[in-house]
Amino acid sequence: MFLEIELKKENLKNIYVCIKDNGKGFEDIKYKGLGLKLVEQFCKKLQNGKYEFSFENGVKFELRFSI
Repeated sequence: MFLEIELKKENLKNIYVCIKDNGKGFEDIKYKGLGLKLVEQFCKKLQNGKYEFSFENGVKFELRFSI
């Protein structure tokens, strides 16, 4: 199993964060447990915060926000 974390500055005003693994993942985020609810609330507090999940060969979480 691997875990990869990427953090970079995109242009002069945005930050990009990507966290991915190759674990078994989960099929559906319609049910939001405490962890996903915390992520959602955190992203709402960031200026222009946008996030998304993808589920190919594990889980990939991407977050973009303005500085």
